[in-house]
Amino acid sequence: MYSAYTYSRVSRACLKDGMSAREAARYFNKDRKTIAKMLRIDKAQIKKQRNTAKRIFERLRDEPAAF
Repeated sequence: MYSAYTYSRVSRACLKDGMSAREAARYFNKDRKTIAKMLRIDKAQIKKQRNTAKRIFERLRDEPAAF
């Protein structure tokens, strides 16, 4: 399972910055199918449950430190 941070970076790169899924797969060193699943999961949620920047920040803030 990937962290919320990885999901946010992939979503931002593809949906906001215009990076293609194939290009994102190379950049993040993930399989193209994995990138497609990450993007599909975010779009499948109803609008209030999507990974917005505010929600991602709150999750990262609330996660225990990995150190």
